[in-house]
Amino acid sequence: MAPQPPATAFTVRNQTGGLLREIKTHAQIRLSTIIPAKSHSPHNTTALWDTGATNTAISRVIVGKLKLPPIGIATVRGAHGTKEVNRYVVDILLPNNVELLQWQVAEVELEDPVGLLIGMDVITKGDFAITNVEQNTVVSFRIPSLGPVIDYVRGIKMERAIKGKRKHKSRRGKKKQ
Repeated sequence: MAPQPPATAFTVRNQTGGLLREIKTHAQIRLSTIIPAKSHSPHNTTALWDTGATNTAISRVIVGKLKLPPIGIATVRGAHGTKEVNRYVVDILLPNNVELLQWQVAEVELEDPVGLLIGMDVITKGDFAITNVEQNTVVSFRIPSLGPVIDYVRGIKMERAIKGKRKHKSRRGKKKQ
């Protein structure tokens, strides 16, 4: 069994406070270093995290800026129908040195400033958590997945069981007067 790479992670907090309606992070995209080229300079962009997207995609604008050579064709299905689009291999650099190397992406139309749509192919490579404590959204992503499993139902049951034991103990500890 091959050794697992060390875990990397990042956490993003809503800087203005409140609940987020979209999960967006900073990202850099570059031509994958497995492809010989004069330059592998990264392009800064905004990534939109989309749990409804099966695969990760990049904008046509970034394809043009990086002069990416297509490696094949992908069929993309979305709200506006099905299309055949070019596929590329890129390196995706996320906050706090989280790297996705040699990642296959499809070319799609994205609204500026979003240049990268992160789909479930990336999200399922690690652990992805969204919390909204005190009405403030916090997003955290770690790759690879390390556990433990987050199970809110189990946590609530355990909390209730602990409270029940405390209540039972406090009743037994009271003396009759």
